[in-house]
Amino acid sequence: MDNRQSPKAIIFDLDGTLIDSEPWHKRSEVEALRGFGVELTEQDLEPYMGTTLPDMLARLEKTYGKPLPVNGFLAVQRPSLVGFIRQEMRLYADAAACLDRVSGRRLALATSSMRWYMDEVFRRFSELKGRFEATVCEADIRHSKPHPEIFLKAAAGLGLRPEQCTVVEDSPSGVLAARRAGCRVVGIERAPGRDLSAAHVLIRSLNELEAALAASHG
Repeated sequence: MDNRQSPKAIIFDLDGTLIDSEPWHKRSEVEALRGFGVELTEQDLEPYMGTTLPDMLARLEKTYGKPLPVNGFLAVQRPSLVGFIRQEMRLYADAAACLDRVSGRRLALATSSMRWYMDEVFRRFSELKGRFEATVCEADIRHSKPHPEIFLKAAAGLGLRPEQCTVVEDSPSGVLAARRAGCRVVGIERAPGRDLSAAHVLIRSLNELEAALAASHG
């Protein structure tokens, strides 16, 4: 069976794909930005989904003309976000069962979030621990999605070519990054109105992933 018919690995995004976390990211970011004189709504942050924090702050700094140092921002945002991880964030109901079903495949995790955040999430959600043969986070990359670097590194971490991997993503920038890397892409529609049309296959639930894997490599 050739690689297009049977992906050798699945690379999962984290936020918005496996865990219901994006509202809490945005809330903590809005609160922190206010302290630096930048007044935004959670909806205003939607275009920055999938980007690293340093990249988001650099772009906001350029747009609003306010200094937004990463360390200073984190000093305000991180305690709030840690509280949300521990008390508010939830694993999507379809995520743990999906990971069980695909446990015979090689799995990787590719997240634009920082390593401390990924580690905190793993402590909070034991269902994710030990699942991934390779992980890539913000500390491992120089370029944010939609640049393909994060998925190229994830595939390399598995010792595979990008075209041998299928990426599962919920954000437009993530889908584009995976396409540009040369991976097959399954877009999961977690929120209305996001343009995931660049994905090879669209699903509404991770319960549909096995069928999508076959379709995306068919």
